[in-house]
Amino acid sequence: MSSRTLAAAREPGSPVALLLPGAGYPVTAPLLAWSGAVLAARGWHVEAVTWSFDARSGEGDPVPLIEEEAVAARESARAVGARGPCVVVAKSLGTLALPWALREGVPGAWLTPLSTDAAVRAALGDAGPEHLVVAGDVDSFWQPAGLVTRARVVTVPGADHGLALGDDWRASLAAQSDLFERLDAWAARVES
Repeated sequence: MSSRTLAAAREPGSPVALLLPGAGYPVTAPLLAWSGAVLAARGWHVEAVTWSFDARSGEGDPVPLIEEEAVAARESARAVGARGPCVVVAKSLGTLALPWALREGVPGAWLTPLSTDAAVRAALGDAGPEHLVVAGDVDSFWQPAGLVTRARVVTVPGADHGLALGDDWRASLAAQSDLFERLDAWAARVES
């Protein structure tokens, strides 16, 4: 397991955020790095995971390892005194942790979830309003047709799997900035 603390909680009872990366999208990439910054600014403990398996190899089922990494990251945060409620902020491959999060009662912000995966899709159907889902409408992994969920869903028009809008960097930046505002509002609801 490999995780590192990006931000220590201001108070022992502050929420703990576990950042779970994508296969080729590390926690230092914009969507996760800025999400971590938003939560750190709120005084949260932010624990960032680096996969210790080759997520791109396609060999074997990554779900048990992803769940183990999420549990280990939560334990790492607890070991340094972070005692607040736990949440997940996951991108792409990291969203395979959604069924685990539901079993554990852990709310999450699910960025570009793999709704083409049967377990993730079923979990999205069971997710409540304490979950935030953000996806682009030209993301081939986002298949909202027929999906019924109580989660807060934001679909970004024209955005791909990286929540980018083609080669229009200004529009991409604006869309991603909106995501971080929504994440901040979601975090405020988690705190209350």
